Amino acid sequence: GMAQGGGYEVTITGINRMEKARTGKPTDLRATLSSTPHITDLRTMLSNRASQPQTATDPERNPPPTKQLFSRKRRSEELHANQSAAPEVQTVAADQPKVDSPLTQARNKIRELRQQLEDLQRQSVGVEEKLAGLKKSEIQAETKATLLKEISQLKEEMKKAKKESADLANQKSDLEAMTQQLQREIDKRSDERENLIADLRSANDERKQLHRMLERYYEHSSVSHGREVSSARDETQTMGRRYSSSP
Repeated sequence: GMAQGGGYEVTITGINRMEKARTGKPTDLRATLSSTPHITDLRTMLSNRASQPQTATDPERNPPPTKQLFSRKRRSEELHANQSAAPEVQTVAADQPKVDSPLTQARNKIRELRQQLEDLQRQSVGVEEKLAGLKKSEIQAETKATLLKEISQLKEEMKKAKKESADLANQKSDLEAMTQQLQREIDKRSDERENLIADLRSANDERKQLHRMLERYYEHSSVSHGREVSSARDETQTMGRRYSSSP
């Protein structure tokens, strides 16, 4: 089977299927092995070994005279072909370097592909770590920008608050000045009121003194002036009532 290529094809096909199932990608190991010189020479040697006995026992080129002679001659030629084929194999093997079997080469190829896959996985991990670092840096940059924006807003609010505080301080100062002015006005009006009250008291005292003086005058007046005195007394009383009713 291996001499005719059957076992070789089955092995290559099976390896291709396993690689495709494992990696998900088509693998053409046949092309890789066919392009290798010593693999090509090995297949040629195996084909020559398989074709030599058939050529030696071809009935058309070597027709046997009888069945017995044909059988004896065939056995002799097969023995001769086997004896002559062995040195040929040894000669080819001696001329060519040691060749691994296709299965061994396929395993080596699989091992190499696995190594490449592991390298790619390690590179992928490194790339993912770099991406994670970039994302972290991006998040830190966004956080920093957000904090700077918030700090700027807080500074603006502080400026606004300081301005409002200054305005309130100015308003308070104005109110205090107005309050002091009003207090001075109140004090002034109070003083005026006190002075007015004092003037009224003084005028009232003077009125009372004048009234007593008039009463004493009328009491000491002569009786002969009866009507005039009576009339003057009435007038004096009227004036007294007028003064007493005034504020």
